[in-house]
Amino acid sequence: MSKILPLQLKDLIYPAISVEAVPMGQDAYSKIAHSNEFDPEAISIGFRFEHEDGSERASAGMSINTKDSGVGDGAPYIIKVKAFAVFQVPMPEAHDIGALRARRYAAAGALMGAIREQIATLTARGPWGTAWLPLGNLEAIAEPPMKPVKPASKKAAAAKKAK
Repeated sequence: MSKILPLQLKDLIYPAISVEAVPMGQDAYSKIAHSNEFDPEAISIGFRFEHEDGSERASAGMSINTKDSGVGDGAPYIIKVKAFAVFQVPMPEAHDIGALRARRYAAAGALMGAIREQIATLTARGPWGTAWLPLGNLEAIAEPPMKPVKPASKKAAAAKKAK
């Protein structure tokens, strides 16, 4: 694998982005443990990555939303963000199946960083000041969804037990 990153960003768009200040008094605001950060438990992150074997293009999407919480819980802003990116996959990595994990990780990192900056910029002029998204566990975010395992049939379980 070469020393360049496994993906080169070609286009980044935000089909949806909204930030809303949570209405609260100064007393409720002062009770938030880390008022300039979102509570990691208050954030929902979705990620999708697509790359066809041998293709020189890949795409990824990420959505980050605050979960419903009461006034003063989690963070002083309600956010909803969707970001979509198109990447070029440099050769010879476009044909390297083993580089898929690195590609997913790089795409998740690029989108997470871009979204963090957008949220910081939008909240900088809000009533509660700049709020930062927590750094996420990119390995867990970029991990492909697990395929559901079919439960064994009763006959197969009985035959296995009989052996």
